[in-house]
Amino acid sequence: MQLGRLKGAKHIVIRLPWSAYDFAGLVWIDDVGPFASIVWTGEDIPAENDMSEELEAHEFVLA
Repeated sequence: MQLGRLKGAKHIVIRLPWSAYDFAGLVWIDDVGPFASIVWTGEDIPAENDMSEELEAHEFVLA
């Protein structure tokens, strides 16, 4: 995917609506983790201030 000389690390960011969280499933979320960060968006995100216990290290919330 890199033409010519190396240009540094590349990382994939996947943006999904929070409503797709259950559909994606924990297995898929864990499988994607080594390759991509997941950003959950949408108005239906739970109002909890600290979701760090529910989310993996590669998951983020953008309200």
